[in-house]
Amino acid sequence: MCIRDSHLVYRPLMKRCDDIWFVSEQQAALWARKMPFIKDKSLTIYNGIDLSYFDPSGFDAAAVELRESLGISAADKVLCSVARFRPEKLHSVLIDAVAQAREEGVNCHLLLAGGGPLEQELRDQVARLNLAASIHFLGTLADVRPVLVAADCKMLVSAAETFSMAMLEAMAMQTPVITTSVGGAGEAIDDGVTGYLVKPGDPAVLAGTIKRALSDNDSLQHMGTAARQTVEERFSVEAMVAQSQQRLRELAAS
Repeated sequence: MCIRDSHLVYRPLMKRCDDIWFVSEQQAALWARKMPFIKDKSLTIYNGIDLSYFDPSGFDAAAVELRESLGISAADKVLCSVARFRPEKLHSVLIDAVAQAREEGVNCHLLLAGGGPLEQELRDQVARLNLAASIHFLGTLADVRPVLVAADCKMLVSAAETFSMAMLEAMAMQTPVITTSVGGAGEAIDDGVTGYLVKPGDPAVLAGTIKRALSDNDSLQHMGTAARQTVEERFSVEAMVAQSQQRLRELAAS
C-alpha cells in the first residue's frame, strides 16, 4: 500500500493518537505533508542497534575464511549487499555498476547475501556480463557479520527505504556504507565521512563512487571507525530505549 492510499486508512487512527513516533525525520516529514495535523504530536526515535552483537572484534578469522573459500585474495577489494532480491532493492543496478567499475580497472568482488524472487534473473545478468568469478551469491545467511567484516564497503542501493537497519548494522561493524540518498539515509550517513550517498538508479554514478571509495585504504579505515562511533553515539538500542522511556514518562505525567 503506497502512502497516498495508506494515509486515508491511517488518518482516523492518527487523529486519536496522543503521540506518533517515527524512525527518521524524513519519514515524519513525509507523513506530515499528508496529514499536517500530526506535526505537533510527532516524534522521531531512531532505530537502535545491539552494539554487543554487532561488534567487529572476533570476526577477522571468519572473514578471511570466507574470502579464501570464494577465491578472493587479500589484495582484492570486496563489496557486499545484504538484502532480499526484490525490485526495489535495485540489485541489477548494483551489478551493472560493479561491471562498469571493473571495466575501469577496479579489482573488486561483490558478495550478495540473500534470496528472493529475482535471484535467477540476477544470476542470468551476472552470467551475461561474464562476472560469475567476481559476483558471488551466498544465499540467505543466519549470521551476516562475517560478510560485513570481509567487505571493504556495504552496498545499499534501494529505490526506497525508511531507515535501514542493514545500514546501521554495517556501520556498527565498522564497514563504510555506500547507500542511495533515500529515506533517512542522510540522517545516519555523513557523506564522505562515514560512507557515501548516491542518487538511486544510476549505475555510472554508483560505479564512480565505488572506484573512489576503494581507491583509498586509509580513508576506508577512518570511515569505518567513524561509522561505528556514530552508531555508538546516536543509534544504539540503549539510546532508543532511553528515548522511548523518557517520552512515555512525559506522557504519563501530562
